[in-house]
Amino acid sequence: MPQSEPPQPTGHPPLGEISNLPLSERIADQVREMILNGDLGPGAPLVEIALASSLGVSRAPVREALRILSLDGLVETIPYRGTTVRGLSRRDIEGLHEIRTLHEGFAIRRIVRAGRHGDLGDLAAQCDEMDRIAQSGDLRALNLVDERFHRSLIERAEHDLLTSFWRTIAMQVRQVMAMRNRRIADAALIAANHRRILETIVAGDADGAALLLEAHVADGTDTVLASWAEGDAS
Repeated sequence: MPQSEPPQPTGHPPLGEISNLPLSERIADQVREMILNGDLGPGAPLVEIALASSLGVSRAPVREALRILSLDGLVETIPYRGTTVRGLSRRDIEGLHEIRTLHEGFAIRRIVRAGRHGDLGDLAAQCDEMDRIAQSGDLRALNLVDERFHRSLIERAEHDLLTSFWRTIAMQVRQVMAMRNRRIADAALIAANHRRILETIVAGDADGAALLLEAHVADGTDTVLASWAEGDAS
């Protein structure tokens, strides 16, 4: 994996203005967003002194922030090699694809079976938002709405265990979405895929919608893995 200095945090308010959380948690929040948005890809080094300098803080809260991110499973520290953004293996990506297909397909069928598929205005609004974002090319905003669409789909199933499980994989899902979305030439295709899935759910075709969702997730998986085959694991 290519090694480079971590990028300067951009597009974020000064740390002192984010919230009243402890400084280490505010730093963790900022670095977490950089990882989940794809600004820091798998394998990117997280050097305490460089992060402290770029954020204008001492090394102690940065060290604690990296410990928090390690507990999240987003970073890993290897003795004598330092701390990096946790790498994602082919098995990780493929496993996430399988889990998402299984659980989101279940959510779709549950929604339709319960007759709740005719009122999905929140998902329709998210599709509209994706259309607008696609025109601007704001990938960070697209990643957020993309994950929100799939989370809303899970929540609409009204299944507590399913929703709880989604929370355990949400960060990995968003990380992979960001990696995929950076490699899509036309962001409008992402919005179109989601709208097609939604329209099929609204029509009451649960099996058809589940197949569309599976194809959408599979395409994202293939896009990320193909880029790795070309030597780009960032």
